[in-house]
Amino acid sequence: MQAQTQLVNLPPELLIHVLAQLDLPALAACHQVCHHLHNTLLTSTLLQYRTLLQLHGLSSSSPLPTHTLLSHLQAHTSRWHHLLPSSTHTLPLPPNTGSTYDLYGSLFVRGLAISFPRGKGTDALHVIQLPSAVDERPGREWIWRAPGRQGWSDFTLSPSEDLVALVQKRPAAQQSPNFQIHLLTLSSALPHPSARSPVLQHACRDARPPSNPGRATACSYHLQICGSSIACLFLPREQTAEYVREEVGEELVIWDWRTGAVRAVYVGSGEEVGEGRQERSGWADPPKTFSFLDEDTILVAGTDTGDLEICTIPLSSNSSTNSSTSTSPGQGSTPTPPQLIKRVRLLLPALRPSNATVLSILTRSDPSPGEGPFGLCKMPREARPVSTTTSASASTSASPSPGGVSSAGSPKGAEGTEGTEEKVVEGSSELFYPSPSARLLTISLTLDSPPNTVSDLTIFVLFSTLLAALHSPDQFFPPRTLAARRSPNPLQAHYDESHDDESILVLPWPAWSGHARASTKPHEPQGYVCYTHGYRYITSSLFIPAHLHAQAQQAGLAGLVAADALEGMLCTKVEVWDFNPAMVRRVKWEQERERGRAGLRQLALTGAAAPSPSPPHGDDVEAGREGQWADLAQLVEEEAEQWLDTDEDGSEEEEEDEDEDAGVGEDADWFQDMGEDGGGGSPEEVDHPAAAPHGVPAVPDPATPRVPAVEQLLLAPATIPAQDVFVDPVHSGLAAVVRSLEVPGPLSGLFIDGERVIMLIQRGGRELLKVDVF
Repeated sequence: MQAQTQLVNLPPELLIHVLAQLDLPALAACHQVCHHLHNTLLTSTLLQYRTLLQLHGLSSSSPLPTHTLLSHLQAHTSRWHHLLPSSTHTLPLPPNTGSTYDLYGSLFVRGLAISFPRGKGTDALHVIQLPSAVDERPGREWIWRAPGRQGWSDFTLSPSEDLVALVQKRPAAQQSPNFQIHLLTLSSALPHPSARSPVLQHACRDARPPSNPGRATACSYHLQICGSSIACLFLPREQTAEYVREEVGEELVIWDWRTGAVRAVYVGSGEEVGEGRQERSGWADPPKTFSFLDEDTILVAGTDTGDLEICTIPLSSNSSTNSSTSTSPGQGSTPTPPQLIKRVRLLLPALRPSNATVLSILTRSDPSPGEGPFGLCKMPREARPVSTTTSASASTSASPSPGGVSSAGSPKGAEGTEGTEEKVVEGSSELFYPSPSARLLTISLTLDSPPNTVSDLTIFVLFSTLLAALHSPDQFFPPRTLAARRSPNPLQAHYDESHDDESILVLPWPAWSGHARASTKPHEPQGYVCYTHGYRYITSSLFIPAHLHAQAQQAGLAGLVAADALEGMLCTKVEVWDFNPAMVRRVKWEQERERGRAGLRQLALTGAAAPSPSPPHGDDVEAGREGQWADLAQLVEEEAEQWLDTDEDGSEEEEEDEDEDAGVGEDADWFQDMGEDGGGGSPEEVDHPAAAPHGVPAVPDPATPRVPAVEQLLLAPATIPAQDVFVDPVHSGLAAVVRSLEVPGPLSGLFIDGERVIMLIQRGGRELLKVDVF
């Protein structure tokens, strides 16, 4: 009691400083301690801003004043809540793009084939910094080209580290599986100054006879950067003879890119696959996909078993740099590279072995948990605003000089790279970006299954669940004694002690399905995989509007069912799935409140009894403890005007419109509150634009009213019937909010990041990027 008295007697500025260090559950408790703490939390701009950031799973490192950041954050979250963008931009893309691309932070990057025929290689990057509504930044673009390179096969980047990692293209005549990854700067295309060795080298295992090695095996790559770690998964083409003979195979290599040390190499479990699994005589369950959970933890998965393995990465050692040794068995003279340490194995829904197998598996989670704050360390001085006409687009720069960064449409010519290091200005960072723990992992499986059954399975799980299995495994065990854990029920959590070094926690699907959601709907459109960002996932489906059904039927009867005939009738339904537990709880409470209001209206009209909405308790939220304090969001949203009219020390300012602000009642519509409180302007200013006509890209489209998105709450547990594919019906319970909107025409690509929905469309034989900015 004495500690409480001392706390509430602190000067306002000290009290606010103390409360600002608390997390959501502690803030929720403070709301219920006394009126003084409750009012302090409601009247301090700083505390309400910190609360909103945590509720939405966001972070910020901006030096802007708190009241300005709060205003931006209110407007930003309101636009996402209703999928009402502040502006829409249409940007042309160069015609000579390759198949490589990346979306990171605000950068949309595609490979350019300048010296190679299209599809044969990549030797430049077309970089677009997408427009921002939060910090009111226009879009910029430039051409990036590394000096002296003969093309590369894949790339990834970390804008906050000013880092581009390139997998150099190997000559077709090269026999040994040697790979090189170049570490360059995004701002100047020069070797990265923080990398002790700017070229990482690795020789994958190759059991082909030295007398007849054959040609180089074609490979694809999966790259990811997390803090100071970089991982590359080498995936040889499975149709080749050497792969079928198991002379080459998949290999995951993790480096510390700053020191060049190899942190771990993983090629599979090195043991036979058990009964009921696909048999393989060599390494069992080689890796097919991976995702960093943090800088020292990684999740890997293969198709032999479909299990998800959570592994810890050994600490980097300077003694093992630039791996150049093979990891194939039987080479006792070669040093053994560091190995991943398996800690947790999550089992996916069991398949009927005779009916279904896993053809492919892919895990996605963006951005990397080690990335942040988002933004560019250095902006190339040659970067220019995105073109306002197609003729002046970046595609006009067909031959930038071989080195450095050149402005789109303005090649450097004979200037080369001289002075490139000085031709940079301070970069720009995103105001808000996902917190490291605010991540969703999407697991996409393609199944070889009987016709008219489940051919695709997508599973969603939060990082908090995966890390809890690693750090707090007791919560997955039913109440029982330790002895019972050593003689486990195969459908319950247990430890696998068959390994000599350390036991592995095994979580069968029923043990963690309540914290996951399974869906049979594949991601559309296929081909691009930047569909997960933070807590959000995006997908789409084609449909014909009801008023065009008769016309489509007539076209079908006339035999005009080709894509060209239907293209003018097709529309796309875009869905954004939000798995933020706090927002799920918020939407549930809003719906209950609305039902209570409807009941009160019915009571007033008929005199019939009506149920009252249940109070916002959080103990019924399945995943993520953040959901237990989602009622804070209501306090934050409804009192926004009051916070914006207060000092950071909690004292209220005297404003001329104070009486007008005080009139915002708690029964006001949430959307109207957000539009007013967030500083979004008048209703005419927040009407949202439609697509711009062809030939007028890169400018906001004319304002056209757009209705808020349709909102659906996926709260009830989902069940997928067995259908002769699964051993048992697949149950899952992770809740989500699905918001959908309709856009005209089909899409060839669909992406999402923290501030934008990005659509790739075909128009008049050109590729265009349509960007909705929130």
